[in-house]
Amino acid sequence: MADDRCRVFFALWPDGALRDVLAADAGQLPAARPIARDQLHITLLFLGVVTSAQRACLLDGAAAIRSPACELTLDSIGYWRRSQILWRGARQTPPALLQLVDALHRLAQGCGVEVGTRPFQVHMTLARRVERRPRWVPPVSVTWPVRHFVLVESMLVPQRGSPYRLCGRWALLG
Repeated sequence: MADDRCRVFFALWPDGALRDVLAADAGQLPAARPIARDQLHITLLFLGVVTSAQRACLLDGAAAIRSPACELTLDSIGYWRRSQILWRGARQTPPALLQLVDALHRLAQGCGVEVGTRPFQVHMTLARRVERRPRWVPPVSVTWPVRHFVLVESMLVPQRGSPYRLCGRWALLG
């Protein structure tokens, strides 16, 4: 990749206490590769590789987004057999979160970033390389007071995977 390009996505980034709860859940999974505690997140919009000008546009535009805060209840478990991913999700997506995702789509388009048309689904990857859906069930629902969103750079590092770096963080209203 050229130096002026980076791979980014908008996400919800849990605080330390919530990370501890979610990481403990993932740590109970047998025969799987749990996601590292510091990488747990919910992707709001994957943008892919962007130029430095597009990244600057995204950072400026995100600061102008006025979307309400909300409560997100992670109350379900899901498994994608094809990609061998176990995830935690929400049975209901708060309207405020859908409003934020819509605003991020408009921002990306305004910055000249093409994004997919797949509908947004709340999910947090807990583990990869899960050969079959475990009988494990999250012990309780987790309520997440969503008060901010972030732009994250996913850096490709050989033998280390894709460590993340926060590029920006913005508060939601309320």
